Amino acid sequence: MTYTEARRRLSRLGVDSWRILDVCYPAHSVVGLLVHLQYKPALLSLLEKAKIPTLDTFDPLDPANLADPKFDSVSAEERSHAISLINDDRSRKALERLRYPVAVSVSRYLLAQALVSDETVSEVLSAKEDRPKTARHYDDMAEDMALDDYEHHRPASRSSFGSL
Repeated sequence: MTYTEARRRLSRLGVDSWRILDVCYPAHSVVGLLVHLQYKPALLSLLEKAKIPTLDTFDPLDPANLADPKFDSVSAEERSHAISLINDDRSRKALERLRYPVAVSVSRYLLAQALVSDETVSEVLSAKEDRPKTARHYDDMAEDMALDDYEHHRPASRSSFGSL
């Protein structure tokens, strides 16, 4: 099934296709959908309503997901390494398709779940065309460190003047 076909089928179920950030196929007869966490409950209810089973405990890094026969004769360690590389590549492709601000958020999640390597995230985010061209702040590091010693909670602070 192609990405377009997957999105078309999901839209027939009532899923807003623009809320689907990415579609992947991590194992035989398994479709992975990358969505914003706030949309997850709505998506799960639509899938449940359509009687489509969801895999709550699916592990994309499980070597049992390797269906390629060339991995049948290799050791468990090599299978684990292979599935890790395949998943890292899948994550790279997903991050490359996303806009920079979304890719930053998704990469944080993928890193927290150990689904992508730090190197992959760095490479993808630095290559993004829509990333900010300049740093957000032009602050002097020495000046910032001096401000760390400043007492921030004095009575004449901003909050003592009321709302501004």
